[in-house]
Parts: sequence; C-alpha cells; structure tokens
Amino acid sequence: MKYDNLWAGSRYWLPAFSLPLLHWVKPFLPFLGLPDFILKQPLIWEQIYTQAALEYQTSIGTQHLSGKAYDQVIKEVVTKALQNLGSQAGRDVAMDFERWVIAHFCCHELDIVLHKWRSLLAIACKPPGSRRDRVPPPAVLVPILPEIADFIGFDRPFDIYSEVRTVAPLPEYEQIPYERLGICYEATMLTGAIQIALTIKALKAIASQLNTKERQEVALWAELQHQVLRPYTYTPNELGGDKYLRVELPCQDAPSVIDDRLPAQIYAPKKNIDLASHWQAYGDTWLKVLSLPTLPWVQPFIPAFLTSFRRLIEQRSRGAEGQRGRGA
Repeated sequence: MKYDNLWAGSRYWLPAFSLPLLHWVKPFLPFLGLPDFILKQPLIWEQIYTQAALEYQTSIGTQHLSGKAYDQVIKEVVTKALQNLGSQAGRDVAMDFERWVIAHFCCHELDIVLHKWRSLLAIACKPPGSRRDRVPPPAVLVPILPEIADFIGFDRPFDIYSEVRTVAPLPEYEQIPYERLGICYEATMLTGAIQIALTIKALKAIASQLNTKERQEVALWAELQHQVLRPYTYTPNELGGDKYLRVELPCQDAPSVIDDRLPAQIYAPKKNIDLASHWQAYGDTWLKVLSLPTLPWVQPFIPAFLTSFRRLIEQRSRGAEGQRGRGA
C-alpha cells in the first residue's frame, strides 16, 4: 500500500484526534475500533489533545500557511501528541491509534478497496436468485454471512448517516448556500469512519473463522464477483487477494512517527477473571475461610471481631466526613 501522501493535505489528523472527545460522538465510539486506552482513559487523551490543539494554534498563529509548510506544522504537532500518548500508554497503544487514524482517514487506497469489499459482501448476503449478477459465495463463507450482514448491508450507509445527522451539530462557520452540508465536518468524517470500521469488522470476522486456504477461496470468489459486476472496468487484483482478510487492522506497514525507544506496553487493560481457574487454584482456601465461623473454638472471638470491625468503619467514616468539611 502506498503512503506517499500521508501528510499531504493533512487536514484529517487533528479532527480525527478530537472525535473520541466529542460528547455527541460517544454513542458511536463502540463501532469505531479505537484502542482500548482511548476509550477507557478519555481524560488522559483529552489532556494530550488539548495540548496538541494549543500548539497547533500557537504554531499557525496569524500565518496563513499552506502546502508543505502547513503539512510540516501538522506533522510536528501530531508527532508530539503521539509521542506523549506513547509515553503514558506505551508504544503499542500509540502506534495502534496512529494506524487507526491512517486507516480510517488518511489512506485513500484503502478506502476504495474496502468500499469494493463492502459491496461484494453485501451482494453475497442477498438471497440466492435475488440478483442476476450475484455469484454464489463459497460454502466456507455462507455460514459467516448472517454474522456480518448487519455490518455491510446496502442500507447501512444511509442508516449511519441518518443516525449521525440526528445528533451532530451544524457547522460553526458560514457556508455558501450551494455547498451547505447540514452537518459539521467531524460528522462527515465520523460517517465515513464508521463505514470503514464496520467493513474491517466484517473482514476480521471472516478471517478469524477461516484458514489460509479458505481465505484464498473467498478472495477468488470476490475477484469473480467483482469482474461480473464491472465487466468493462474490471482490473485484476484490485481487491488485493486475501490481503484484507486479516484479523489485524490494515495499514500495519504504514510508516510511523513514534519513537521506537518508548516502552512497548505501559497500559494493560484489566482482564476478566477466569472463575473456573480461580476456583481450581484457590477453592480449598475459600472453603476453609467460609467454614471458620462454624468452628466451636472460633465462635467466642466473633463478637470481638465484629465490634472491632464496626469501630474501624466508624472511624473511617468520620475521617471522610472531616475531610469533606475542611474541603467545603
């Protein structure tokens, strides 16, 4: 994939950085495939973004920069913000977020390919005989289609636009009447990002359930279906074979501005406790603890224990009230 123009006309980076922080975007965040840290630690990211936005305003000032000069300012601001994120969350989180922005906003080639995949999979989800140009999908793909149908249906883009439009604010600036969008620039970005994210999710679902040979079979079907749809404009390998049938986020090969000397991982999301394994390891201990109050020699000590415990709770409660009183 080509990344020659990653910073040319780099107007997407800072608005993309702001999306997770906009209050009206919050209902859509689960669909965007953002790194866990951005979702779970919004205050930290808000501080980083606020600093980046301030540095951008300071760097631009009253200058009317354009072209390479403007792109260089954006690159410097973005680099510093991502480095800051990496220093607090780890290099892996920062690179995931960087690739997320590239995949959803900065890579036109990926946008085109995913649009084609979305159309092909939407046709595959149609009932047999519903279209004359429908090529029957391979048997390995058929059981997965109900799972992804809601992600890539032909009506999905219109549904997304309608949902975003109901909550998105109007543009803050005056528009020429014939250019009026009716929604702000960030809402337009969000609409496209959701479509890309859902398409990636569908491709991930397929990739996670198929082996290499089966993914290649799906890729061959997609090429044939694409050729049937576009007989006069078809170009071989436009879909990239099974390149996009991957569990990983696209653009893993994109150049990064993040310092590779940063620790790979600082923030680690909390994992759910495997109760079965926990009980297997500590079950005997739990049973012994729970049986203590039933032992005759322990029972005489229970009233004293409860009294001490009650006093401890009361002391902490009074201490907390005192702190609140001093704070007021």
